Amino acid sequence: MTFLLTCKEFLQELNEFLDEKIDAELRNKLEAHVNNCPNCFVIFDTTRRTIQVYKGMEPQLMPPD
Repeated sequence: MTFLLTCKEFLQELNEFLDEKIDAELRNKLEAHVNNCPNCFVIFDTTRRTIQVYKGMEPQLMPPD
């Protein structure tokens, strides 16, 4: 029997989940949680999209001031 993770547990693993640096068992648990929790799905999806936007941007020089 597979138990769903809590939202707190999901959020603790979010970085690794997004970076795909986790084992298959934990990935399955995280995917099950995010597919059943609308709040965590919004956090996951927004964070994933934000990362995609930043990866697609050209580096910008910081002004001296």
